[in-house]
Amino acid sequence: VRSDATMPFTRELTVLAETVRRASALLLRHYATDFAVEWKGVGDRTAADRAVNALLVDALRAAFPDDGICAEESDGAESAAAAARGGRCWFVDPLDGTREFVDRNGEFCAMVGLAVDGRAVL
Repeated sequence: VRSDATMPFTRELTVLAETVRRASALLLRHYATDFAVEWKGVGDRTAADRAVNALLVDALRAAFPDDGICAEESDGAESAAAAARGGRCWFVDPLDGTREFVDRNGEFCAMVGLAVDGRAVL
């Protein structure tokens, strides 16, 4: 991450890099355990989905309290309202590839992006 003040979203990148490192470490700790899988109606979910979602959302809210957050494992109505309001909104998929995580094939990740006025910027 570059730190010069002329680069747009420098603070966001710095916060996000540290937060995603922590989220990745948490995912790998769960991956190394004998975790349970729940059915959530449209797919599988694990404790890792919920824990990483909480870590990412809490960190983003603390760093950027005025931004909206649309997170896969958060309240659906709240996430939809955040996404629809315009302005800055973070989009969070705490465990993209839950099926692959469950199958233990190594093809999963935490994904986070920032949109401003409906345009992906980060």
